[in-house]
Amino acid sequence: MNSENEFSEERGHGSHTTAFPGDPDPGDKLSKHTSIKANLVHSEVSQVSQAVAKLTLRSNSSVAIREHATARTDESTLQLGASHSTPGHRQKKSFDHIAQACQQAASGKVRLPRCLLRHRPNLRRLITLAQTNPPLITPSTEPEIQAIRNLYPPVTKDTLKELELPSIQNNLTLRIDLCFDQGLYFQPVSGNKGDEKRRDAKIYWESLLIELQTHLHVLHGSCEDCGHGLGPDSYTVPSRLSAFFTTLRDLHEILVPEADKENVKQWPDIDWLVFLVHTGQFEAARFSEWLSKLLMSRCAPMRDDMARDMHLKVSAGAQAGDMEVLVEGLTLLFSLLEKMKLDVANHQIRSFKFLLIADTVPFLKDCFSKMINGGQFEISSSRSWIQDLIQAEDYNPPASTLEASDRHFKIFVRGIARLSTTSKVESPDICVYDKDRLDILHMDFVDLMQWQICEKTHEELMLKWSGRRPTASEIEHCLTRVLQLIIPKEGYSEGVDCHARSVAIEIARAAAGISSTSDTSTVSPDSSSSSEFKPQSKSIDLQFAISRLEENLKEKDAEVAEQTARKIDELVLHHAHRFKRMETLQVSEDQRAWTLKRSAGQFPLGPDLEDVARRLAHIAILLWEVWSDLLFSGGT
Repeated sequence: MNSENEFSEERGHGSHTTAFPGDPDPGDKLSKHTSIKANLVHSEVSQVSQAVAKLTLRSNSSVAIREHATARTDESTLQLGASHSTPGHRQKKSFDHIAQACQQAASGKVRLPRCLLRHRPNLRRLITLAQTNPPLITPSTEPEIQAIRNLYPPVTKDTLKELELPSIQNNLTLRIDLCFDQGLYFQPVSGNKGDEKRRDAKIYWESLLIELQTHLHVLHGSCEDCGHGLGPDSYTVPSRLSAFFTTLRDLHEILVPEADKENVKQWPDIDWLVFLVHTGQFEAARFSEWLSKLLMSRCAPMRDDMARDMHLKVSAGAQAGDMEVLVEGLTLLFSLLEKMKLDVANHQIRSFKFLLIADTVPFLKDCFSKMINGGQFEISSSRSWIQDLIQAEDYNPPASTLEASDRHFKIFVRGIARLSTTSKVESPDICVYDKDRLDILHMDFVDLMQWQICEKTHEELMLKWSGRRPTASEIEHCLTRVLQLIIPKEGYSEGVDCHARSVAIEIARAAAGISSTSDTSTVSPDSSSSSEFKPQSKSIDLQFAISRLEENLKEKDAEVAEQTARKIDELVLHHAHRFKRMETLQVSEDQRAWTLKRSAGQFPLGPDLEDVARRLAHIAILLWEVWSDLLFSGGT
């Protein structure tokens, strides 16, 4: 970034505009804009001086403001929105409107005329509710009222604080999740929180829009609806402009490299910018042009189009006096700033992920020890959980400390595995950061059981109809078709039991060695009848296949669950002992390589005992490394 001032004040020819690099003399620009002359009488100068005196207390630009406001003849340009008069027509501002703008800039408040709120009933309702004394707050209106009272944009330095490197380094959840997914990255919040964020953002931008429209309303002096810019029938609300410019400056500060931090100081005084907006002299088009060039010099190339679109929208809105288009551009601006910060944070995660993973165990041990000593984390229930597991084991007292440690390790690993292979088992507090992973593994375990029941049903039907057991390729073909039913495009399993009838039809087709009338397409999961199934070569009892699968799902569920859990326990112990000899980063790398092999198609994409066992072992070994001393020593 150029070391020269890129955003400075420049005075001359009786008017004040914001200067940018490469601009011609501002005096040459006066002929390009509508000139507005205000003949000030002595009493009027006094009114403005009083308003400017209030600004003087808050603004470092008070000298410039006073020079502007007390001038006898002032030629200025209406830059926030173009005049709606015909070309060359000169619109005269009455001095009381300039005085009113000065007073509003000094007070930090704005009076919204009802004529502008008339077409925005929801915003008017929220302002009315927020201004009642006491406020008419109900559980349903409280979030919206809080949003209407918030003067800051939806993206601020505080909302992006978690994306700073120190926050990333001290983020417990992120540090743990990164061990299990090296491709982890930040993205905008979704779900209910995302809906709430979008609702609050909509209220903010609508409020800023009505405020900007109010400033145009004042500068034009009158309207057909109310006959005057602002009358007694209006709402007085805090202005959002100061918080808007302050936030924009702060975001600029956190996005620039350390070498360019000095350039942040070149921002003009915030009160001066607010004053320019109030008096109609803020040149939004040039401001957005400067910002777009600045951001494109620092953002990823894929964000350049977003910066250009922002500038085009702000420019078009300012030149046409269309504040809705201008605010669309500002919305795009803050969205761009958020994406830029996300890009930086994700780059930092990719750059430091190996160091973060390698340091996970010491970091977590230190954090949890401090939390336990500070009373922020309760470990007694977890100690009771492991003691119950030890007492449930039937074995002779260990002969040595090493043998005791090895037995404790096995009991601990089996205990973690059973959290996913046993229904209705409450996980201990030490697993609070792994609950989602354990829940997903439990669903995979259920899929494994039902998968094996499907194989068993397929074998029974083959023996009944063909007198032989299925080959490996026949089993794979059958289960692949079933997999297409239970795992839709979203990628998560809905379970065999949810589509038992359709799954039974697919198994029957495979067992009878025939295909459906529609080539090899599967039956729709919501099929309510078997009319689509028309055997071409054999006569089979379709109802028998359906009832057999349903019976197996009910009767063999417990039996298969026990067998599957036993197999998983053995595999989990095997991988846990192997992982125990590795460093944390080595375990993470080993799991990443395994995942890549599966995604490359070298292993089945359906439920897999080996995959479930490895993931459980990974969770267990990380928990053991962090918690074993605290659980078995009894100290902190």
